[in-house]
Amino acid sequence: MCQTLVEQQKALEIYLMRWDKMHLNLKPEEWMTIKKMVGLLEPLESASNQLCRANEPISVQFPIARALTADIYAITDPELRVIRGKLLGMLVENFDVEYEKIHGMATFLDARFKDRISSDKAKFREKVASWIKQECTQENHAVVVEDAG
Repeated sequence: MCQTLVEQQKALEIYLMRWDKMHLNLKPEEWMTIKKMVGLLEPLESASNQLCRANEPISVQFPIARALTADIYAITDPELRVIRGKLLGMLVENFDVEYEKIHGMATFLDARFKDRISSDKAKFREKVASWIKQECTQENHAVVVEDAG
């Protein structure tokens, strides 16, 4: 929506001038802020399109979120600082799951990613190994219980 507004800026200005409504027009600094917002939102739109595909495996979602986080960190404009901070907070809250069992294992078992999304690779590998041992132990225990029954 913001992108369309920026694309239609000239047409909007002509319309407002023709109908003597220039007081409704945005100031140049407001137009500039909207253009900066479009730049901030472009990586979000791209990531959203990828994440919302029905056949996208869970292991791909976290690297996409990591790349998106890096793109947002790269935006240093002071006018966008608050929005940038909120976006980063939401990304961390929803996608910083490398130490959650199901997400960590899904990513590690995908040969394309292994431990590449982890900030501490050794700790991540150690955690995944413990999850796998735990799963094997639970499975062996379930088999023993079935055999005994």
